[in-house]
Amino acid sequence: MPDIDAARRHGRRAVLRALPVVLAGLSTARAQSAQPTAAPRVRLLGIDRIALGGDTATLDLRLQLDNPHPYPVPLHALRVRCAFDGVEVAHGASLRPVQLPARGSAVLALRLDVDARALLTVLATLPADGVVDYTLDGDAEIGLTMLRVPLHAAGRIALPQR
Repeated sequence: MPDIDAARRHGRRAVLRALPVVLAGLSTARAQSAQPTAAPRVRLLGIDRIALGGDTATLDLRLQLDNPHPYPVPLHALRVRCAFDGVEVAHGASLRPVQLPARGSAVLALRLDVDARALLTVLATLPADGVVDYTLDGDAEIGLTMLRVPLHAAGRIALPQR
């Protein structure tokens, strides 16, 4: 017949031995969740294509997302608005999940829907070198949490020549 009291004593000892490890894990999890949620940094690496035709127009961008955190960040969705020379010309979203490695980066191709009239306004005043000021504004959704962090990037870039 098994000794139930001995089993209980053994179980209590196992729980007491594991308690410091469990408390340390909870402390680490609490510290990580208390960290501020800094947004990933976003950079426009390039404009691969501007397609104007018929009823639709698209803009294909390559973005680099940098993770400043010492832990991976899963991005569930990314929403972006793009402006050239202060004129908002395109908007769109990527619903393809991206995992940003700890203190690493990922490159994302993103197709945006273009406001053709706004883009033609920019193209009509385009300098000979094709370089424009750009701004990207939007947000990234972290995991499946519905938590959104703002994204912003600005700089100068050459539009692709046809």
